[in-house]
Order: sequence, then structure tokens, then C-alpha cells
Amino acid sequence: MEFFEWTSAAQSLMLQLFQIGGTLEEAIAQVYLFYEICLSVAGGLYVICLVFGGIGMHAMAKKQGMKHSFLGFLPFANTYYAGKLAGEANFFGQKMKRAGLYAMLVEIAYVAMNALYLTSNMCLLPYHVEYKENDLRLMKLDPSLIPDNMLWMYDGMRWFSLLAYLLSFVEIILFCVVFNALYRKYYARGPFLMTFLSAVLPLRGFVLFAVRNNAPVDYNEYMRRRAEDFARRSAGYGDGYGSPYGGANGGAPNGNPPADDPFSDFGGGSGGSGGNNGDPFEEFSGGGKGGGN
Repeated sequence: MEFFEWTSAAQSLMLQLFQIGGTLEEAIAQVYLFYEICLSVAGGLYVICLVFGGIGMHAMAKKQGMKHSFLGFLPFANTYYAGKLAGEANFFGQKMKRAGLYAMLVEIAYVAMNALYLTSNMCLLPYHVEYKENDLRLMKLDPSLIPDNMLWMYDGMRWFSLLAYLLSFVEIILFCVVFNALYRKYYARGPFLMTFLSAVLPLRGFVLFAVRNNAPVDYNEYMRRRAEDFARRSAGYGDGYGSPYGGANGGAPNGNPPADDPFSDFGGGSGGSGGNNGDPFEEFSGGGKGGGN
């Protein structure tokens, strides 16, 4: 889910602008404010992406005659629906029919771990103490102050963070599988770039909206036609590395340059008269028609 990616981006920006100071109680209140601002910004950006992505998938579903396009507007379900739109995916040579479903389940687990970590971190803020290090005032969590009914948060925070980190890799891999299959149909000329923007960066809503009007194509057929078109264009230049004027040896088919040959004044072709138009460098030669010694 892009929400936590946007949250991380907002936190990175806010850290450059936000100053925390005052007493310990004031510092904790400022940290709460910091989280509220970051989560609000991330939530707003996520909703915008969700709406744009939903519009994009609705248009794609309409082209394919698929039902239940409203799923494109729902968190988690939009990942599943993207897999339905993509159809059969390919995972290291193995065909996957339910790549969207697998990606959705991993996404749910990833979001759950991130939510548990963030919630635990915010709930345990009041149990921090102040200490100094190199004349800097810092805060750290004191486990002895945590109530017994909240110790599971303290014990679980490291596991929540670790599992979220590992699940993020699995999520990216499955997202790449799903969106690569999807953009092979809807943006065959550059599916890898679109997959990167959708699977690695939190921009899939905007990308889906951008390609919504493209007609679905068979990617393999598209690449075959491109290869044929390239071969046909290459064949127009003759055998080997010949001249664009045609001919097996780079000359014109009759051995003579075409009427619009810009170099016709500098002598005939391979089957021409051999210089009836005169030597353009004749004045620099040492003799007459023989050309000097």
C-alpha cells in the first residue's frame, strides 16, 4: 500500500523543517504533532492516488468488458483487480493465474506489520525519558515505565519492523509480476518503466490513469510485428551494408546512379563510363588526361 511509502516521504521532508525542543512533555507533544502532520499528508496523497487508479482501472475494465470495476477504488481490492485486468502473469518462466490475489495477501500482511509498529511507537511515546549525549538532549524509551498490559508492544516492535521489512521485498516482487503483465497489455512500448513507477515507487494510481485510454494488445504479437517491421525496413537498404539507393553492391539496380543522385557529378557507378563527367580535381593533377606521374 502506497500510504506508508508516502508517510516515509513526508517524514523525510518534515525532519528537515520540524524542530523539537522545550521540556520532555513539550517534546513528546511535538512528536505527536509531527506524526499527525505526516500521516495527514500521506493519507491525502494516498486518497488521490486511489481515486486516479480507480478511474484508470474502471476505463480498462470497460474496454475488456469486465464487471465489478468498483474494486479498483478500494484499498487492497485494487491490487487484486489489477491482477484480474492483467490476466495470466509470468514469474521467472512460470505462469501465474492468481498473481493479483497473492500480491493482495502480502500487501495486507505488510500493512498490518507497519500499522502495528507505528501504533506501538505512538502509544509508547509517553514512556520516554530524557538523557544527554555530547551536550545534546535526547529521548529514549524506558521499559520500566511501561504498564504490563502494553509490554507486548515493546517486545513486538522489533519483530513488527523486521517482518514489515521482509514483506516489503516480497510485495515488490509480486507487484512487479502483476504490473509488468498489466502494462504489457496497456503500454507495450515501455512496460518496464511503468512497472517500476507502480511497484517500486508509490505512483501506480497516476500511471494507471495515464494509460487508461490505451487499447489492450497481445505483447508477444506486438513484439513480433515490431521485429518484422524492423527487418522489413532493414531489407530496404540492400544486402549487407549497401547504399540506400539499392543494388547488391551498394549501387543502383542498373549500375547507374539515380536521377537525383547528389554525387552523380563525380563519376559513374560501378557500371558507368568511368568518369565521363570529368575529374573535379583535374587542376591539381600533374598532367593531362593521364593524370601525371
